Amino acid sequence: MMKPFTALPSPAGSLPIIGHLRLLKDVTSFSKFVTKHIQNLGPIFKMNFIGQSMVYVADPSAVEKVFRNEGHYPTRSLIDKNVDWIMQRRNEPSLFIFQTGKEWLTNRSKATKQALPANVFSYCSGFNKVAKQFIRNVHEIQNKDGTVNDIRDLVRYWSLEAGAHFTFGVNLDSQCDEDGHAKELQNATGAVIDSLYELQTAFPLYKIVATSSYKQFNRGLDKVYEIGRKYADKYISDIKTRAALKKERVHGTSLIEQWLIEGNMSQDEAIGNAISMLAAGLDTTAATVSFILYELAKHPEVQEKVYQQMQSVMDDDEDIDGSSLHKLPYLGLIIKEAQRLYSVTNFPTRLLDHDIELLGYHIPAKVPILGVMEAMSQDPMLFKDPQKFNPDRWTTDDIHPFIVLPFGFGAKGCWGRRFAEVEIKILLCQLVRHFEMKSNFPSDRLPYDGIILSRPSVPIKVNFTPRKTF
Repeated sequence: MMKPFTALPSPAGSLPIIGHLRLLKDVTSFSKFVTKHIQNLGPIFKMNFIGQSMVYVADPSAVEKVFRNEGHYPTRSLIDKNVDWIMQRRNEPSLFIFQTGKEWLTNRSKATKQALPANVFSYCSGFNKVAKQFIRNVHEIQNKDGTVNDIRDLVRYWSLEAGAHFTFGVNLDSQCDEDGHAKELQNATGAVIDSLYELQTAFPLYKIVATSSYKQFNRGLDKVYEIGRKYADKYISDIKTRAALKKERVHGTSLIEQWLIEGNMSQDEAIGNAISMLAAGLDTTAATVSFILYELAKHPEVQEKVYQQMQSVMDDDEDIDGSSLHKLPYLGLIIKEAQRLYSVTNFPTRLLDHDIELLGYHIPAKVPILGVMEAMSQDPMLFKDPQKFNPDRWTTDDIHPFIVLPFGFGAKGCWGRRFAEVEIKILLCQLVRHFEMKSNFPSDRLPYDGIILSRPSVPIKVNFTPRKTF
């Protein structure tokens, strides 16, 4: 017999009006906080934040059931609707990544062609150039013994340069950031992401009075748009001139140029979408790559396997393209294993438009349901040696496909997934080709924290030893 929603397990300590909000005081990692409650309460529980119930699920079959019932217009979370309200208040179009309903479907259809593999692979030349700038930066800042004291800034710069390449067609060199725009954009993007936490968990007091998070979101977004428009203004004249001469979309030109050529977006729409897509990928991609490079530095045998696979399919001076990436499947396993071990975006979420039964409990419509990837990924019942970094498990073990969802799922999944995967793979190839990386960090697991995103919380010290072939 199905149990009522009120019977769902819930942490002790809920108070009238504020619910469980007081439990979040001093929490630095929301994913660790929720995972601890999963371990104590079981694979499904609920919390209440100022009148809003939220359900957390750490059972892959239940997570799959939620996504299979998402409907024609999926709603990811309360963030989508709350950000939409803020954008209306700002008298600006809603950001593509937060849109819902018919507006989302209409705008997504305008950008579908650009996310197809043929177009994404056409950016490989630029991604190789950006990866080589990363290598140059390593040589410039490493100590005499080959050590870089903290790779996180290098990775953030690389993420910005790769994103600017395919969104605006801009050849940035952030290490020569004389005007400080690269650093400002990174900080502003982080501020926007961090402010989203309150927009999901707290009573919408910002609709009455400007709260600190509301102000932080707007300040950060203002800065993102300010810098993004500087990039756009710098190149838009040339982009419009080229677009006017072409009747069809040309693979490899920037997203903004392709949209202007197709004519389905106004100039302001194209610029706004390019800015939001550039910003959306900065922090997530940088954090993911930081975790990957740490694990590679701790596992030279994994690096060697990639290196030998590369040696078997391409020459040392050959740039990596779509064809060669298809011949390097181990790279995908490395990325997926790092995403399992470190869930940067930990809570794939849906608000369903109908009631559903999950693990024997009745869940009402419109209640946010969050899959808890960290809890599932660290579950010894689901993974053998879950704390161990082992890319080969993805070829030998029977792993449920709804445990690790770093890019979400379905039509509402991450639009830029292919771009992120290709630029990451090319960077890994170039680094493994040029260096042997090592880390003497005393722990197997890299410490991390974060409320919306999980990020490395300590400097990542890596030794880069050039391979003899270079």
